Amino acid sequence: MGSQLTSSFNIEEQSLTAGGPSDLWKVYRGSKKTNEVPISLFVLEKDRVEKEFRASKEEVFAAVRKEVKTLAKLRHPSILNITEPLEEDSKLMCFATEPVEGSLKYILDNHTKFSILPSELELKTQILELIDALVFLHNNARLLHLAVSPENIYLTPQGRFKIAGFFFSLPLPDSSSYVSPNITASMRFRPSYSFVAPEVVRRNEAGSKSDAFGVGALIYSLLSAEKSGKSSHFLSLSGSPSESAYRNEIERMSKSQVASKLSQFAGDACNLLEGLLEFDPNVRLSLQDASNYPWFNDPRIKTLEYLEHLNEKEHQHKLQFLNGLANVLGEFDSKVLLKRILPKLASYLVIDKLSAFVLPPIISILEREQLCSMADFYNAVWPHMEQMCKGREIPAQTLFLIVKNTSIWIRLVSMQDFQSTVLVLYQKGIDCGVSKIQECVVDVIPMFAKKIEYATLKSMLLSRVLKTAITSSGKLKIKCVESIANFAVLLDRAVIREAVFPTLEKITKTDTSSQFHLAMVKTIESFLKTFTYEELASKVIPLLLSIAVTGQFTKRQFSEIMALIRKLIDKVDDSRGKELQDIAASSKEIVEDEPKKQKQDPGDADVFNFLNQLGSSSKKSATTPVKNKAEEAKAESAQMGFSTNNQSTDWDLIFDRTKQEKTKPKKSIPLHESKPNKSAILPEPKPKTTKQSNLDLVDLLEPESKPVTSPLAGIYWDTAFGSSYAGGTSGAKQNKGKFADLTENPFAELEAGVEDVSSKPKIQAYKPSFTQKKPDSDIDDFFNELSASKK
Repeated sequence: MGSQLTSSFNIEEQSLTAGGPSDLWKVYRGSKKTNEVPISLFVLEKDRVEKEFRASKEEVFAAVRKEVKTLAKLRHPSILNITEPLEEDSKLMCFATEPVEGSLKYILDNHTKFSILPSELELKTQILELIDALVFLHNNARLLHLAVSPENIYLTPQGRFKIAGFFFSLPLPDSSSYVSPNITASMRFRPSYSFVAPEVVRRNEAGSKSDAFGVGALIYSLLSAEKSGKSSHFLSLSGSPSESAYRNEIERMSKSQVASKLSQFAGDACNLLEGLLEFDPNVRLSLQDASNYPWFNDPRIKTLEYLEHLNEKEHQHKLQFLNGLANVLGEFDSKVLLKRILPKLASYLVIDKLSAFVLPPIISILEREQLCSMADFYNAVWPHMEQMCKGREIPAQTLFLIVKNTSIWIRLVSMQDFQSTVLVLYQKGIDCGVSKIQECVVDVIPMFAKKIEYATLKSMLLSRVLKTAITSSGKLKIKCVESIANFAVLLDRAVIREAVFPTLEKITKTDTSSQFHLAMVKTIESFLKTFTYEELASKVIPLLLSIAVTGQFTKRQFSEIMALIRKLIDKVDDSRGKELQDIAASSKEIVEDEPKKQKQDPGDADVFNFLNQLGSSSKKSATTPVKNKAEEAKAESAQMGFSTNNQSTDWDLIFDRTKQEKTKPKKSIPLHESKPNKSAILPEPKPKTTKQSNLDLVDLLEPESKPVTSPLAGIYWDTAFGSSYAGGTSGAKQNKGKFADLTENPFAELEAGVEDVSSKPKIQAYKPSFTQKKPDSDIDDFFNELSASKK
C-alpha cells in the first residue's frame, strides 16, 4: 500500500473483505515481519471518507477512533481482539487484529461463500456466545452496542463470531436503562436500518433490549441463507433506505404478517424469533431470557459449552466427560467437529494428565478421511501435537495410542515433520521397556520405513529392533524378526551381512518354538539375494539346517524348509560349477593362443641331435681317432634303425617301438663291466676361445665344476630346469650329489648290452627309459669303452 504505517507487516495485495458501516474498512490478510504471527489489517482510506462524507468527515474519523479505542479496552472471547493499536497519517488509518475470514455481510452478499456459513447447530452455539458478549457489555462494561448487524460481526478461521463496530456505542448509565442515540435522518453515517430496533428511530430511545432486536434480525438472516440459499432480511429495505422508508416498513407490518414471515422456520426457532423481533421493547425478550429458550436447549450445545470450559472443572469430572465424549461425536456435524471440538480437544494434548483421555476422541475425528484434510489438521491439531512430541516425558498410554494410530499421522503429517518430530516417539516406544508398546512399534515400522531417510531408518530404528530381538523373548522377539523381514528389501548388503544376519545367528538357539523359527526362515529368505554362493554355503545353509533340525515343526513345515535348503544347495552347485567351467575354458584359451615362448622339454631326437653336434664340433680339436670315433657313432646309429639326416623321424620310429614293449618286464643290464681303457681317453680339449662352438658344455656347469675328460664322458638332463650338464669322469663324480636330484636321464636304462667290446659294438633292442636313473660312472664307462673300441 506504500505507507509507512504498513511497513512492519507482510500484507497481501488484494483485500480479503470489507466491514463497518458503508464498508468503511478494507481488511487485508497478513503477518508481522518480526515474528510471522498471522494478523488481519483494517485499513481506512481518508480520501474515500472525504468524498462520501464530505460534510461529516470529522464525525466519521471520530467514530473510527472511538471504535478502535473501545475494542482496545474490552477483553472477551467473542469481541474482536486488537493486536496493534490505531495508527494514522495523512492518507490512512489502520490497526491490526486477530485473523478473520470476513464480515458476515460480505459472506451473505456473496452466495459463493455460503459454504463457510455456520450450520444450525453451530449457529446456536455462536448466537449463545454473541449473547454472552452483549450481556457482558451491558452488565460489566455498561455499554450499549446499538449496531448489532452483519457488517460489524466477523467470522474467524475457527468459525467463531467476533463483535466489532463500536462506532455508535453508548455508555449505559447506572440510574437508567435507556439512552438517546440521536440517530436522525440528517446523518449519512449511521447503523444499518434493517437491524435497528424500532424504538431507536421512533422515540430516540435505546436500551439493552435494543441490542436484542438486532440479535433476532441477525438470526433471521442467517437461518434464511441456510434454508433458501439466498440472503434476506426481516425488514425488507433495499439499497440505502431513508428514515421514512424504515418507518413505513414498521407501520406496514402487522402481527399476522410477522407471523407469516417467521412460519418458514421450525417451532422453537420461530418462537424465539417472535420474542426477539417484537416491536414493543417492553414485550420483547431480553438476552438472558433468550439464552434459556428451548431452541438453545440442545444436549449437543451443553456438550460444547462444557468442553469450552473444561479446564475450569475438577480433574475427575474432566475424565468422566472425556470418556463419554467419544460416544456422542456422531451426533455432531462436520463443521462443529472440525471448528469447535477438534481444536479444543487438541489444546489439552500438552497437559500430561489429560493427553491420554483427549486422544481417543481426537483420533475418532481424524479417522474420517473425508472429514479432515491435512490443512485442517495443521490448523487445529499440529501446533499442540508438536509441543507434546517435543516434551521430555510422555505418559505410556498416550505413547501407545500415538504408535497404534500411525496410519493417521502418515496421512496427515508431512514426512519432514514426521521424521523430525513424531519419529522420536517411536524411539521412546522401543526403549521404554513396556512389551505392549514395543510390540506395537515393531509392528508399524514397515508402514513408514520406505518414506523416511535410509540413514534415519538404520540409526534410529533398525539398531533398536536388533537390540530388542537379542534381549527380549517370546512374542516380542518373534515380532522383531518379522519386522526385519518386512523392510529387509530396503537394507543394503553391508547392513544385512554385518548387522542383521549375525544377530539372527546369535538368537537362533534362544527359542525353539516353531513360530519363532518360521519367522527366522521367512526373514532369511527375504534377503537371500544379498549373499554370494560362498556365503550361502558357509553361513546361510548351515543356519537353516540348524533351524530345521532343532525347530519344533510339523512334517509339512520341515519339508518346506528342506526344500528351500535344497534349492540353495542347487544354487551353490550351479554357481560353483559355472565358475569352474569358466576357469577351465579361460585356461585352455591361454594355452592355445599364447605363442610357445617357453622352452619345451627335449625329446629323444633332440638328445641324439645334441650328440651329433658334439661329434661334429669335436672334429676341429680332436685327433684322428676321435674323428674315426664320430664316424663309428654314425654307423652305430644307422644300425640302430635311424638316420642322422632325419633324426626326428627316425627317433619317433624308435620311440613308438619302445611304447609297444612297455608291457614287457624291465631288465637292467650293465653297460660294461670292465674298466675303461685309459689309453683310449681323449686328450684334453683346447682352451676356450672367443669363438665358441654350437654348444659349450663348460659354460653350463656350475663354476666349481671343471671337465677333466672328453665332453662325451657324461650327460645329465634336468627336467625341472630344462638344462643340460656335461663333464668328464671325475667331474661327473664330483657333481653327482648336485645333479642327482635334478636329473631324469633318458639313457639311464638300456635293455640291450654290448656282446664284445673289442669287436664292432652292436646295441641290441635299444629302448630308452624315463623312469629309472643310471649312475654317472656307468655312463662315463660306456662312452669311454665305446671310444676305445672304435679306435
